[in-house]
Amino acid sequence: MSLAVSAALITITVLFTNVTTASRIARNAEQLHWSNAALGTAALARAAAGQAALFIDLADRGLASTEAVAVATDELKATTGALEDLAPNAPPDIAAELTSLLGALRTEPPDVDRIDMSYRSLAPLLIGRIGDLEESIASSDRVADIASGAIRLLVILIIPAVAILAYRRRASAQLRAAEIRLDSQLEAEREISRAKDRFIAGMSHEMRTPLTGISGFSEVLLDSPPDSTIDREYVGVIYAEAVDLARMVDDFIVAARLEDGGLAIERKQVELSGLVGSVAESFRRRGAEVRVSKEQATAECDPGRTRQILVNLLANAHQHGGSHISVEFDGDELTSSIWVRDDGHGVAPDVEPRLFTRFVNDETTVLTAGTLGLGTWVARELARVMGGEVTYERVDGLTSFRVDLPRVHVGAPHAISKGSTQP
Repeated sequence: MSLAVSAALITITVLFTNVTTASRIARNAEQLHWSNAALGTAALARAAAGQAALFIDLADRGLASTEAVAVATDELKATTGALEDLAPNAPPDIAAELTSLLGALRTEPPDVDRIDMSYRSLAPLLIGRIGDLEESIASSDRVADIASGAIRLLVILIIPAVAILAYRRRASAQLRAAEIRLDSQLEAEREISRAKDRFIAGMSHEMRTPLTGISGFSEVLLDSPPDSTIDREYVGVIYAEAVDLARMVDDFIVAARLEDGGLAIERKQVELSGLVGSVAESFRRRGAEVRVSKEQATAECDPGRTRQILVNLLANAHQHGGSHISVEFDGDELTSSIWVRDDGHGVAPDVEPRLFTRFVNDETTVLTAGTLGLGTWVARELARVMGGEVTYERVDGLTSFRVDLPRVHVGAPHAISKGSTQP
């Protein structure tokens, strides 16, 4: 009986020891899971803050869209929210550093230096805690191994081992998912960088072409004996190249000011037929065949901005359209419409959906020849700023761009800075 009681007591002691050890291991494993989750989530939040700051900086320079900034900002908010969910369970020695990091992450716009400093203070604490917990789990395993035997093999080695293995597999899967997400974010950043490089290369290439013509023919004129026929031909080339270069520069400046809201608009009644006639004449001097309707039309608009719209559309027709270009007028009591038509092949089907986006190109050259890829986008945005619109259609074998401008100003949909200067 005493042996049975002793055996029972030993069994109870072993079971109690194993239950206590298992309970301690479970607590340590739970704390280890929290520590790993906090470290991983903090790293993701830090990366998301860096990405958000990068996209905001690129957007400020006109190299990223507001949609890209919104996606990056939402990602930062999501990772910050996940870290906030972990904060209530933070140990006392980590709570202050975690609270500091959360405060830095909530700053708008993201303060990358402050976030990085807070993360560098928090990460060593979490890494140290993870090491201590792993060592504690290992120590508990050793104690249980000494205290039990067969029961230890069943309760301590098999069941907790499976739990730890499952946890580690889950942690490994979470780490792989985080690595995939970071790789995707890095690839997006690399693509933005490549797009910026392509634009800079294209801008350099396109501006170099007219500059080469201007400088080359100028040297020929300086070195050649007077010859009125040749001189006139060379001067015509110089004039055409200079006009193209000036147009590209104007588009680039206006695009930047449209982005930051610093474009000034002067509104007054403009006789459109005269304005169109003067623009058409400049293209005739470059060899283009432009027919202008003799109808009269007026609009309340900025004559300089309207001229830039017409120059961009006529340049597009001259460089990429047919040999016959026409400009006609129609409209109603509220709107005056200007139609710029040519008999060319029109816009390629794959380009048409992107026709009014910035830096549109056909992906076969650096940029569409003779342009920074801004012309149609600038034309539409300028029309919208003045309360109008620019649209494209292909009807009866003719490529048609229609410019709608208000006869009487009723308020433009875009906010314009009143104190800015015009280029």
